[in-house]
Amino acid sequence: MASQHAYAPEPQHRGQHSFDENRSGSSPARPATLKAAAGLVALAALAGIGSLVVTLTGGKEMLRGLMDELVKRELGGSADAADLGQALIAAALDDAHSTLTARTSIMAFVGAMFLLFGAFVWARRNWARIAIIPFALIGLGIWLLDLTDVVPTMLHVLDGVGVAATLAALVLMWLGPSNRAIRARKEGRA
Repeated sequence: MASQHAYAPEPQHRGQHSFDENRSGSSPARPATLKAAAGLVALAALAGIGSLVVTLTGGKEMLRGLMDELVKRELGGSADAADLGQALIAAALDDAHSTLTARTSIMAFVGAMFLLFGAFVWARRNWARIAIIPFALIGLGIWLLDLTDVVPTMLHVLDGVGVAATLAALVLMWLGPSNRAIRARKEGRA
């Protein structure tokens, strides 16, 4: 004689909590990959915004040191070269600072977009993972350009942080646990 429970489905979790539930079962939890991705997006955003702050507050003076060294090395140490060098430094410094300000302004905009989309990635919105990609490509392009160009060391550090954080965030937000969490939110399970 078969029991009434022979055909009853087994419980799915058997007392274990899935990644969609915390211990109290009241609200969904985010997987570590999604938390880390959102944190890295915020770090990349701060690197982009920080680049503009550095450029506007002390960028011209930082560039002056780089330009002085470059001109002295190229023109030598004669008095005529020194006079010519000062005129060249002044002209080149204005151009370099304008270029650097334009690049870092774009990076600050990308950083602001990262903060916006990062909040939606944190909220497990799939469209935000897709929408952040063009801004990530713009940011990576400018950061890599700065890394290969002659810019102040502080900007090289911020560029390196931006590149590393952006690449890591892009990978983490598309890993399996992140995909499952976003799918669970989409399907209304969380």
